[in-house]
Amino acid sequence: YQRRVHGIQNISFVQIAMVDVQERVKRIAEHDSVKWLVIADASEKIIQTEVNQKILPPGEKGKGEEKIQPNSMAKHILAIAKKSKATVKDLDPTNDLTFLRIKTASNEIMVATDKDYFLIANQMPQKPEDVVKLQALSQFN
Repeated sequence: YQRRVHGIQNISFVQIAMVDVQERVKRIAEHDSVKWLVIADASEKIIQTEVNQKILPPGEKGKGEEKIQPNSMAKHILAIAKKSKATVKDLDPTNDLTFLRIKTASNEIMVATDKDYFLIANQMPQKPEDVVKLQALSQFN
């Protein structure tokens, strides 16, 4: 089945889904408080990295950091997320981790998990009412 989307004819559902995912990723990455966003697969391969240039211009140093390197940070967060998923499964085999939030003094890292993918967003710590609503992305379908 194919349909017309954004003026383009003969676009498949897979292409529609990819356009939708890309639009969501861009919208989240450009949010005022988001520093960077990384999408990785289950084998921890980084698929996409988005850095908010308004907050972190290229090469800018963060508080207490040599240089912001989202992919390097994401690798560490992926290890934590995978261990957290395994722990939830060990505690209850019928349950699964869908969202993980880690808050420090200088970062607030949110991880939306799926069977095949991880979406990791790092934002400046905010008041609870200002937190970016990433829970909607924990369901990738």
